Amino acid sequence: MKLWNKQINVLAYGSTVKQLSNDIIGNMKITFPPLKQQTKIANYLDQKTKKIDTLIEKSTQAIALLKEHRVALVSAVVTGKVDVSEE
Repeated sequence: MKLWNKQINVLAYGSTVKQLSNDIIGNMKITFPPLKQQTKIANYLDQKTKKIDTLIEKSTQAIALLKEHRVALVSAVVTGKVDVSEE
């Protein structure tokens, strides 16, 4: 990333607002990590994404259960099955 920023700063032109032309951008060098490292990164991200997806699913299920509980509780209070009067 530092190399990328350095290239942009060197190649950009203009004194007040720096600009880049399509030709300049097209000729910039982009480096990528070796394929083995890219694979490790992709696997790591897949693993973390699966964990996040699982947490989202569990949270969604918990929210649905809480909503059902709320509806049942409101129904029980309205029908008098649950006494909410203070003594």
